[in-house]
Order: sequence, then C-alpha cells, then structure tokens
Amino acid sequence: EAQLAQEEARAESMVEMEMRQNRLAKQIAQCERSLDEQRRLVQRHEAASRYGGFNTEIIKPVQTGKQIAPKPALFLALGTFLGMCLGGGIGVIRDQSAQTFCDDDDVRWTLGLPVLGRYSVSPMDPSIAPGKRSALDASLVVHHRPSSRESQPFHNLGSLIGQRTDLRLLQVTSTAQGSGKATLAANLAISLAQAGRRVLLVDANLKRSRLAGMFSMQSERGLSTLLAEGGRVDDVAQPTEVDNLWLVPSGPRVAGVDLMRTQFIGFLNRVYDEYDCVILDGPALTSDADSVQIASQMDGVILTVDLEKTRSGPAVQACEMLSSLDTEILGIVVDASPRSRRSASRAPRRETTLVNESSQSTD
Repeated sequence: EAQLAQEEARAESMVEMEMRQNRLAKQIAQCERSLDEQRRLVQRHEAASRYGGFNTEIIKPVQTGKQIAPKPALFLALGTFLGMCLGGGIGVIRDQSAQTFCDDDDVRWTLGLPVLGRYSVSPMDPSIAPGKRSALDASLVVHHRPSSRESQPFHNLGSLIGQRTDLRLLQVTSTAQGSGKATLAANLAISLAQAGRRVLLVDANLKRSRLAGMFSMQSERGLSTLLAEGGRVDDVAQPTEVDNLWLVPSGPRVAGVDLMRTQFIGFLNRVYDEYDCVILDGPALTSDADSVQIASQMDGVILTVDLEKTRSGPAVQACEMLSSLDTEILGIVVDASPRSRRSASRAPRRETTLVNESSQSTD
C-alpha cells in the first residue's frame, strides 16, 4: 500500500510537470511571434531610412516671425484707386447710356429753354364723340374732343400764341423723326382755328409728310408743286373739315426743289398777308439742313421733345443751331404719348413719285 501511494504521488507530479511544460511552450511561442513582429518593424524602419527617409539638421535657430500680409495701408490706397476708376467708368457708361430725357425738369435744365407744356394723346376711337363722324386721324384730339383733358395742352399753347400779335409765322420742329411734331402742329392749328383765326397749316416736310394723311386729303399738288411750277397759293391750299383751317400738303417729291429758293420766300410773304397764322411742320433739325433755313424765316420756333425717343445730345445740338439765328425760340413742348398710340394712330406714309422738274415725268 505504501508503494502504491508513492506511485500515485509520482504520477500526479508528472502530470503537473507536463501541464507546466505546455504552458511554458505556449509562452515561448507567443514571445517568438512578438519578437518576429518587432524584427519586421525594425526592417521596415531600416528600409525607409535607407531609401526614403529624411535626415534632419538644424540650419538656423527659430526666430520671432513678422507679418507680411495683409498690409492695410497698401490695400486701402489700392482700393481707393480702384474704386475711383470703377466709379468713373460707371459714370461714363451711365452718361452715355442715359441719352434720353427723364422728365420735364430734365428737358428744361439740359436745353435751357422753357417747357411750354406737355401732351399725351392716347388711343382713341372718334366714335366716342356723340354725333360726330370724321375722317380725320384719331390723334387730332382737339377736333374730335375739344373739351377733353387731352386737348387742354394744345388750347393752352394756342392761347399763349394768340396773345402775341407778332407771331404770324411759326415752325414746329424736332431733333428727329417721329417725335410728335406733326401731331403738335395739326392740333395747335385746329385750336387756333377754333378760336376764330384764319390758319394755314403747311407741310414743309417734303420727304416724310404726314399732314395730308392725318386730314384725309390728297397730295398730288402741294408745296413742292408750287415751288417747282409756280402759281397761286389758292391752287394748293385745301380747306379742311375744320372751319378757318386750310392745309398745304407737301405735294409729290420733285427733284431739285429747294425750300430756300426765291419761290419759297415769296410763298411765305404771300401767306403772311392772307392768313392770321401760318404753321409749318418742317423736317427734323438734325436730319435736314432745310429745317434750320426755314427757321431763319420764321417769327417763332417750337421744338418738340419725345421723352422716350429724343436723345439729349442731338437736342442740345439743335438748340445751339437755333440759337445762332435771329428767330425767337418760343420753347419746348414735351410729347409723353404712350407708344401704343403712336403705332396705332399714325397714318401709313403715302407713297410719292419722284418727278423730274424739267420734264415732269415719273422717274
């Protein structure tokens, strides 16, 4: 029994030693794996140092830095300069682009002339005047609706002119075509005629006449015929639908007709004695030199300005041309009519034939 107990104790001791040996083997294996990992890391580090690493060396000790940007003084001066250039450029662009007038005060201040009034003719159906049937253009509001608000500016201007006995020859002109001078001349003539004055309305715009179409009249004979062939004023002056108002159409376009020929001066002298007031719708000042020559023979000139169309530069140039004459510039009338009216009421321009002065044959 004693021997059996010794054998059992020896067996337990061997089992314990085997278990300890297994534990030590696992620890040794774990240490070997850790050692292998450390070796690989060392090899990577050596390879990086050998082929792609960096060697550092202090060249100069670190010193206190200084600010190199921004520089407030430099940037302020540069910003001021660029701002002045930009502002000047914008001013020049606005000055060049703002070629039309803003309002009546702008017209008065820019041109240095009084504004006699402003009118606005809206699209109108003559049938709204009860009992009045007329073939006259709808823009002749003084005829269709003499008591309307639209007619009042023309009556005011007619009253102003009626107070002046020295204004017998009047020219209505503008700086460009389509600025409302024909509408102004026709309505002003109607207003004076309604006041009891004998009025002669003359279409001296031989190239772009409108008055004959506005009064629904023929223009086979007119001012150009009288200047080319001679004759009496009564031969070309046509009575209109308006009492006390006669119209001399421009007539056909005749080659070589000059509005400043002796015949035209004689024409003005004759009508001066026969009528209380003669109103001429002349060509635009900046597009036809004849307009300035006509103005030199007038007692007074009225300039029309279209706020949406008339450019300030040509308007100033036209006023300077008129100022060089002895003719009185009565002032400016502003056309503030809507564009829809101008396209709707404007009569189609009639087709004219160019007639040779010597042979009177169609060209």
